[in-house]
Amino acid sequence: MFTKNKLRIKVPFKQTLKILLPYITSKIKFQIKAVSIIVLYLVFFQIFILGIPVQQTLIIAGGIALVVFGLAFFMEGLIIGIMPLGEYCGKQLPRKLHLVFILFFAFVIGFAATLAEPAISVLNAAGSSVKPWESPLLFALLNGYSLHLILSICIGVGLAVLIGVLRFIYKWSLKPFIYILFPSLILLSLYLLFNKKLLPITGLAWDSGGITTGPVTVPLIIALGIGISRVISGSDENASGLGVVTLASAFPIITVILTAIVLAGSIPNPAGVDDFFLNHKEVEKIFTTKELYTGSFLSHCSHDVREEIATREQVNQKELLEKLIANPLEITSYFKNHSDFEKWAFQDATLYQLYTDNKDTLTGEKIRRNTFIKNGLLAVRAILPLSLLLILLLTFLPGGSLPRRDEIALGVILSIIGMTLFNIGIEKGLSNLGSQVGITLPATFKTIDIPGEKKIIKDFDESIVIRSTTASGEKKAFFYLEEKSGYKQIPFDKTSFNENKKEFIYTAKTGPVTGKNNSIAGFFLLIIFAFIMGYSVTLAEPALNALGITLEEITVGTFTRKLLIQSVAIGVGIGMGFGIVRIIFDIPLIVLLIPPYIVLLGLTFISEEKFVTIAWDSAGVTTGPVTVPLVISMGLGVGQQTGVSDGFGILALSSAYPILTVLIVGLFVQHRQNVLLKESYITNGTENLIGEKKNV
Repeated sequence: MFTKNKLRIKVPFKQTLKILLPYITSKIKFQIKAVSIIVLYLVFFQIFILGIPVQQTLIIAGGIALVVFGLAFFMEGLIIGIMPLGEYCGKQLPRKLHLVFILFFAFVIGFAATLAEPAISVLNAAGSSVKPWESPLLFALLNGYSLHLILSICIGVGLAVLIGVLRFIYKWSLKPFIYILFPSLILLSLYLLFNKKLLPITGLAWDSGGITTGPVTVPLIIALGIGISRVISGSDENASGLGVVTLASAFPIITVILTAIVLAGSIPNPAGVDDFFLNHKEVEKIFTTKELYTGSFLSHCSHDVREEIATREQVNQKELLEKLIANPLEITSYFKNHSDFEKWAFQDATLYQLYTDNKDTLTGEKIRRNTFIKNGLLAVRAILPLSLLLILLLTFLPGGSLPRRDEIALGVILSIIGMTLFNIGIEKGLSNLGSQVGITLPATFKTIDIPGEKKIIKDFDESIVIRSTTASGEKKAFFYLEEKSGYKQIPFDKTSFNENKKEFIYTAKTGPVTGKNNSIAGFFLLIIFAFIMGYSVTLAEPALNALGITLEEITVGTFTRKLLIQSVAIGVGIGMGFGIVRIIFDIPLIVLLIPPYIVLLGLTFISEEKFVTIAWDSAGVTTGPVTVPLVISMGLGVGQQTGVSDGFGILALSSAYPILTVLIVGLFVQHRQNVLLKESYITNGTENLIGEKKNV
C-alpha cells in the first residue's frame, strides 16, 4: 500500500508579496476609480460652487478610504467564496431535489442574500434624518420597526428569486410580469397618496427596490438561476440571467408598502413636535429604545416642553450630559447623530459650557473601537447566515460535497472583513458627505444655515442691536460680532434670543449662489448638478459594463456596450434631476413616476424581448453600493434643509428613466436591424434573380 504525499511548495514571504501585490493593487485601483468620481464631484461642487467648506474632512477621508478597501475585500470575497457557492447550489439542487424544494431554497437564498447586501445598512443611518412628528410611520419603519422593514424587503427578494427560477426553468417572457407588477405598484402608490400617514413611505418603498439589487443579491441569484436552468434544460440557451434584476427590484416595493399598511394602525398620526411628544402615549414604541426617545425630545422640543417631559420622565439633563461625557460610548444610545447631541447641548448655557469644556473627551479610541466591533458584528450577522445556508445545502444534499473548501472559507472571511470596513466607511464617510452636500445644496437657490457654524453668545445685550430700513420700508436689525478676522455683521433674529438667560444663538448663513432667493437660475443650477452627478457615477458602474457586454453579444454588435452605457447614464442623470426637483418642491413621488411608467409599458409592448430585459435590468445595476448611500443621504439632507419630511425617491426616479432611454434607443436599433435585414434580403433576392437569368 502506497501513501500519496502531497507536494507543498514553500514560497518566501517577500516572494509572496511580489506575487500578490500587483493583484491587490489592481483591485484597489478599480474601487478607487468607482468611488473617486462621485466623491470628488460632490466635494468640488460644495467647496468651489457653493463656497461651503466640508466639515469633518479627515473623518470623511478616512471613511472613504475604508469604503475603498472594504469594497476591494468584500468583492474579492464574493468572487472566490460566496458566488461559487451559489453556482454550485444552482447545479446541484435540480439534480437532487424536487421542484418544490428547489423553489423553497431559492426563496431562502434570496432572503438571506438581501441581509448580506451592503446597502441595507444605509437604512439604519437614514432613520436619524427623519423627523418622527412629521412622518411617524416612515420614522417607525427606519427605527423602532426597522426589523419589519428589512424582513419585508428580504421577503420581496425571496419571492423574486422564486419566480425568477421558474422563469429560468420554463423560459417565461418578462413582459407579462411587467404588465402585472408595475401597474399594481402604481395603484398601491396611488392608495398611499390619499393617506397622510402612509404617503411619506412611498419613496422608501420604491427606493427599497434599488437597495436590493446590489453586488451580493444580483450575481448570486443570477448564478443560482443559470445553474438551475442549465441543468434542467440541458443547454445554455436563454441562460443569460436577464430579467431577474427587474423582479428583485419590484417585489420589495410591494412587500414594503403592504408592511406599512399593516403597521399604520398602531402608529401615531403626524403632529407638531411639542404636541407629538406631549400627547401621544404610544410615541415611545416607534423608537428603537427608550434612550433614543429621550434623546429625541431633548434635542427637538421647545424649552418649556422639554423641561416638562424631562420632569415626567425623570431625566436630569445636567446629570445625563455628565454621564455621557464620562462614558462617550453611550452618546449613540441616546442620539442617532452627533448634530442632535450638539443641538441639545447648545440649547442651554449650562449644558453648552459643560459640553465645550469636555468636547475633546467625546471622541477617542474607545469610540473608534466600539464602532469597529459594532460593524463587525453586523457584518458577521449579514454574511455568515447566507454562507452557512449555502454550505449546509451543498454538504447535506444526497451525494453532495463542498468543493474548494479553503477558497470558500477565505472568501467568507474576506467578505466579513470587507463588509465591516465598508459599513464603517459608509457611516463615517459616504453618508456623512452625502448628508453634508444635501444640506448645503439648497444654497443654490436660497439662504441656508451653514452646518457646524452655530454659536451661543452669552450675556447678550439687546441694546447693541442696530435697526435700519430699506428704501421700500423693510425693517432690518443687526449687530456687530468681534472675531479674530475683525468685526462681522450679524442679522438679529428675535426668535434666536432668550431674554431670560440673555443668550443669543447665532448660526452663520450663506447663499443663494445666484444672489437671489428662489431664482430660476438657482433651480437650474441644482438640476444640472443632479444630472451631472447621475451621469458621471453611472459611467463608473462596473455592473453596467458587464450588462453592456451581454447586450452586445445577444444583438451581434448592433447595440454596442458604449451605446448602452451612454443611454443608461443619460437616463440616470434625468432621473436624479427629477428626484431633486421632487424633494425641493415636495411633489408626491407617484405623480412623477406615473408618466414615465405609462410610457414604459407602451414601449415594452412594442419592443423585442431582448431589449426589454436589458432595459428593465439596467435600472437595477446602476444602484451600486457607493451610489445608494450617497444618494439616499443626500436626498434626506436636501429634505432636512427644505423642510420636507420624506427625502427618499431619487433612486426610484433614477431607476425609471434609464429604462426609458434604453427602450427608446433599442427601438432605433431594432428598426435599423430590420432595415439591414430587408436590404440584405432584397440584395440577395436580386442576385439570385440575376443568376437565374444568366442560367436561362
